[in-house]
Amino acid sequence: MVDARDVKSHVGRRLTSLSALLAEELEMHWNAYARVAVRAPTGTTLKLASLIRVVASQVPHQERATEAIAAVLDLTLVLEAFDLEDMSQAEEAVHGPILDWVRVLTVGNMYPPHHYGGYELVWRSAVEHLLRRGHEVRVLTTNMRTASLEPDPPHVYRELRWHLRDGEFQRLGVRARAAMARHNHRVLAQHLDELGPGIVGWWSMGGLSPTLLEEVRRRRIPAVAFVHDDWLAYGPAVDPWLRLFCGRRHRLTNVAQRLAGIPTTVDFSSAATYWFVSEFTRERALGLGLGLQETGVAHSGIHPDFLDATLTQPWQWRVLYVGRIDSRKGVDTVVEALVHLPAAAGLTIVGGGDPREEQRLCSLAVRLGVDDRIEFAGQRNRDDLLAVYANADAVVFPVRWHEPWGLVPLEAMARGCPVVATGRGGSGEYLRHQENCLLFPADDPQACADALRRLAADPDLRATLRQGGLDTAGRHTAARFDEAVERAILEKVPAEVAGA
Repeated sequence: MVDARDVKSHVGRRLTSLSALLAEELEMHWNAYARVAVRAPTGTTLKLASLIRVVASQVPHQERATEAIAAVLDLTLVLEAFDLEDMSQAEEAVHGPILDWVRVLTVGNMYPPHHYGGYELVWRSAVEHLLRRGHEVRVLTTNMRTASLEPDPPHVYRELRWHLRDGEFQRLGVRARAAMARHNHRVLAQHLDELGPGIVGWWSMGGLSPTLLEEVRRRRIPAVAFVHDDWLAYGPAVDPWLRLFCGRRHRLTNVAQRLAGIPTTVDFSSAATYWFVSEFTRERALGLGLGLQETGVAHSGIHPDFLDATLTQPWQWRVLYVGRIDSRKGVDTVVEALVHLPAAAGLTIVGGGDPREEQRLCSLAVRLGVDDRIEFAGQRNRDDLLAVYANADAVVFPVRWHEPWGLVPLEAMARGCPVVATGRGGSGEYLRHQENCLLFPADDPQACADALRRLAADPDLRATLRQGGLDTAGRHTAARFDEAVERAILEKVPAEVAGA
């Protein structure tokens, strides 16, 4: 027999990587754990602690932590059913093999709460999942700030520099370009040396030098890239450092590399395994001629809080746009559509981004005489968004560019709100006309207005789209994507590195 206090010590170390609330719940119910632990021989102590962690981490909501506790207590039956010196059978019976933890350094240009789009929210969800699963995770991102006052957790480091200002990449002189690139490489090297990651995860890299990928490749550290926009295409073009060596200046790469001490070229083909948010995005990347060797598709999904449809309400002409304010998003199409809709129709615009584009939309609304029917609600947190979707009669997703995926239609569907969209890019992989949405051609305000009028006049159609949307949203959840991220990481990490 072992002293329960010894087991508690082991479990306590594992709890440090769980959320604070879950850890608190587990501590509160420690006596119950002790009753299980004292029956375990010394040789199984650490494995029992690991098993507790694995079961507890399966709970999708923190507020349901007590369910994890109950699950662990149920293990007494499993533990008694097998020889406790061989935990493998018990592990398989409860969850499958216990996975070793991995040190993961994740890198990208924006991380919540200082962000503008869904890419960053997906990144945070994946990080929080990995932490709950017991992995050691660090976030390295830029020092870009929004108006948010939400504090950062200790695993987030905002130390990289970025040249994005007011929605545009700034022009930099040669010295400034070299200084920013060298700073970012120095910061990356510091975190690689301090953390000693078993793997690096690349997220939104637009505007950050792709030579950071090359730095990791040359260190022979495994890497996975989760690509949710076209940064593999535009990234090198907007990177001030790589642009120094375009055209005839390409012959200077070797000299510049020796002088600056950082890479001046990137071998994308072997720098990472690339997981794309949609087949559309993957095909575009494969067409760039980068020679990508290992690729896959992992669709991002919505937070479970959205999976709670509100009750249907009478149509009141409350039209909603949610997303980044960016000319590519086609918000002006919806503004112009108001001219073709009844005076009772109003548009709420939720999101942040380019202030000049917002001013352009305001000027357009004034010119069209619909400015009194539009509300710019700014950036909202998840709780606010739940209410915003609940109060809308329809959500319009009017993108004119080829959207890599699009979480907004899925969030709206999950809340039971009908969707009107253009279906361009990756969003076309789940949007189905008259099944879970109504589609209209991009840049066509009249067609957008016609789709909204059709919804207003046909309650049966709204009910059909609502049900189809609920079915679609249920297939694209954050939990599924987060699990895909973890699988991608564990498949890439050598067995001897895991748990080291």
